[in-house]
Amino acid sequence: MRAAQHLGLQNIEFLHQDMVQTPLMNASAICAFDVLHYLSIEEQKKLVRSMAAAARSGAVVLIRTGVRGFGWRSIVTSIEEQWTRVTGWISGGEANFPFLKDLIFAFEEEGCSVKAEPLWGKTPFSSHWFEIKAKTSEPSQ
Repeated sequence: MRAAQHLGLQNIEFLHQDMVQTPLMNASAICAFDVLHYLSIEEQKKLVRSMAAAARSGAVVLIRTGVRGFGWRSIVTSIEEQWTRVTGWISGGEANFPFLKDLIFAFEEEGCSVKAEPLWGKTPFSSHWFEIKAKTSEPSQ
């Protein structure tokens, strides 16, 4: 909040709520950083539908999550998640990393376009960055 004030942002509201249960339709920006993989498969599907509906209504949807299917990077990411539980840094639950192609397909099926790119740089993790927008209509030929 202080950062928003420092930047002179007057009409901004920050909400701390359960993203799966909260309607997102009126949001102008949705940031789901390291959220998806902590949800059950059903909760992931529900949240994807909700974020896609918000994107179709004009919201900017940004996601960072680890994904499965990237060989040793996905294995290291999974081990890191297990370590956070063993050490008590994060309690409970299991990590449900989606496959990249499945997450992209889920948003596309909901009428969105997806820009996805790896974030790993020089790290050993399988994190990816996603920008979700409403699909734009192609002009007829």
